Amino acid sequence: MRTEFFPILLPIAVGILLIAGCTGSSAPVTPGGNDVTDEISRVVEWTPGETVDVGLYNSLNNNVGSISITNDADHIYVTWNMNGDWLLDRTHMQMDDSMSDFHMDMNGKPMMDMYEYGHTHMMPQMVDSYMIDMSEVAGSDHVYFAIHADIHKGDGGVN
Repeated sequence: MRTEFFPILLPIAVGILLIAGCTGSSAPVTPGGNDVTDEISRVVEWTPGETVDVGLYNSLNNNVGSISITNDADHIYVTWNMNGDWLLDRTHMQMDDSMSDFHMDMNGKPMMDMYEYGHTHMMPQMVDSYMIDMSEVAGSDHVYFAIHADIHKGDGGVN
């Protein structure tokens, strides 16, 4: 009697699991243990010769860190600093003198697979930095940086 219900119940159970797995949200995800994963995505405007510091906010609008953009005569320096237990797993960045040159998704956010620069960290980091040659922005009055980071909060190892 038990084996007669198995062929009927199996497709129903698989269907329920598929439907449950397809419901998404933008809230942080807890994959296991104490780690919570999330992401940061925004556009930052910068004027060469000036320093800009802006806060980084996760999907729940919590301040999880900051990004600083500055330069000297030869290079642009972009530095990510995370707050508290938030760590960087991966960072991406694209820069241009016009936001219209960014490849955007249907939500108006830059598409991270089109970013020029990126770092993937084998060990989570609290700080990440990029050094870019100033010739990349020669003649530009304003530069836009599309930034994205995969982040997590947890008690994992930090370098």
